[in-house]
Amino acid sequence: MAHTEPKDVAAQAGAVAERPFLQPLAIALVALIVAGLFFTMAMFDVRRVERTLLNVLETKGIAIIQGVEHVAELRLARFLGIAENRQDAALDPSALDSFFTAQEALSADLIDLAADIDRQDASERPLSAERLHAIALAENLAAVVLLDAAGKIERQSTSLPDGIRTKIGSLLRPGEEIAVNLFSFEPLKTAYVGLRRKTGGGAVFIFLDREGIRQWGTRIALQEAAEEAGWRQGVDYLILADRQGRIIARFGEPPPYSAEEIQGAPIAGRQVRRFDRQAGNVLEVAELIRLSAELAGAARVGLDTRGVDELLGENRRHIFFSMGLMIGMGLLAMWFLYTNQNRHLRRIQNLSNRLHQTERLSSMGQLAAGVAHEIRNPLNAVSLAVQRIQREYAPSPAENRGEFDDLIRTVRQEIRRLDVTVEDFLSLARGGRLVLRPVAVVALLQSILLLVRVEADARGIRIETAWEEPGAAVVVDENRMRQALLNLIKNAFEAMSNSGSLRVSVKSRPQHRVGIEIADTGAGIPAGELERIFSPEYSTKEKGLGLGLAISLQIIRAHGGELKVASAPGRGTTFEILLPRSRDGA
Repeated sequence: MAHTEPKDVAAQAGAVAERPFLQPLAIALVALIVAGLFFTMAMFDVRRVERTLLNVLETKGIAIIQGVEHVAELRLARFLGIAENRQDAALDPSALDSFFTAQEALSADLIDLAADIDRQDASERPLSAERLHAIALAENLAAVVLLDAAGKIERQSTSLPDGIRTKIGSLLRPGEEIAVNLFSFEPLKTAYVGLRRKTGGGAVFIFLDREGIRQWGTRIALQEAAEEAGWRQGVDYLILADRQGRIIARFGEPPPYSAEEIQGAPIAGRQVRRFDRQAGNVLEVAELIRLSAELAGAARVGLDTRGVDELLGENRRHIFFSMGLMIGMGLLAMWFLYTNQNRHLRRIQNLSNRLHQTERLSSMGQLAAGVAHEIRNPLNAVSLAVQRIQREYAPSPAENRGEFDDLIRTVRQEIRRLDVTVEDFLSLARGGRLVLRPVAVVALLQSILLLVRVEADARGIRIETAWEEPGAAVVVDENRMRQALLNLIKNAFEAMSNSGSLRVSVKSRPQHRVGIEIADTGAGIPAGELERIFSPEYSTKEKGLGLGLAISLQIIRAHGGELKVASAPGRGTTFEILLPRSRDGA
């Protein structure tokens, strides 16, 4: 039995090699170019939006730093105004409140500094005068003095005026732990903070002049301004440093290298950069801070960019989705156009092949009609003459009667063969009007198989049937369809030598059609010849004309049917006839 994919006879009969429709390639190229341009423009737009959003964040960071700078300058002015006994500042209640707050903060910072100096001196390596001098320079102090238990100067960062030296022992009264005098400069003309030492007795004194008070006031003003104006929603961290790069205020969790950069080398001007963190991306804005036109330090603000990143990510996803949708629609359109146009091309090719075959059949039919007309009359005369010879001029049995009968039999057989040939030509030539009526498919096939049963038994061929749809009916001209099916069955017999099997089945097919399959186990048809089997001039028989399959194809097409064939050498051939189903039933 054949198992290869059936081929449409219309595409096989005289088919020329089809060229695929190439226009979809141009459409695909145009679609890719459009998608590429869309993607490029979209990415440019994303970059532009990203720059705009980052510029907005940068402006926000600069505004925060400027806000800190403005608040710090106001607080410093109030602080110094009261510290210098300015009447206009002293009359402002809010300024007084701010002053006292700053005074407390400054006193606390200086006391902490004195305690830190005491701890350092109490270590295994006491502080030398050179080390005390370095601390005084670094902290903007006028002097750092260490007193012993007797109230005498033990070590000092620099020489003190005589007026201070004579009275320094009495600045920290017995029983007092802390002595603070920051803004009443008389009679020493300087401010100081004293702290009793934890071990060994004595005291640590820190002296500040007016410039020192200003520097420490600037520091306190920056800290308070950062607490008031610098911290807000969307700010990851805020770092303030003095002119030497020492951090004086820190909020949030900045990256370690930001603090190290401030401490190691103060920034030279505005800096903007973006970097990744585990919690999300951060845009850092760094800028110098100036109070009263003097450099006071630097600030770094880290702004959370997660909202920007989410917006850009959403925008990118929309772009990729749109681009994918465009490419998908382009591919779908290309596939649809490709399949549609190739289907039309195949249909045109099939119609062309059918037209070519119809023209050839029509030409042969016209020729056959003329030849048959000229042959039939002489052929009838010859047949009558042979009958008369056999009846009137037969020799006696003794005079070669057997040889005479054999010759007469041979002549009559050849006459019958010529008559069958002429009838085939006339069948090919007849266009004829079809007499259509509903016919039961199974009953028609059973009657045909009954006629060929004797020949099948003589050839050793086993006939098998499979009626998947016993009640199927088609609208056909019964005599013409019988002739077509009989030709296909006889062709199957001739494809099998002395044994084999013929399987005839009826199946339901889509589009309201009935399928009739005739499959043999013969020698099969080579692939190169499969496209020629329906041509009238093609035949594998020594004495055949090749008209049987051509006539069957013409009859099936005349009924609006379709004939398909599948074959493999050595495995047999399968013919499938598809006919319109009768709507009224059998």
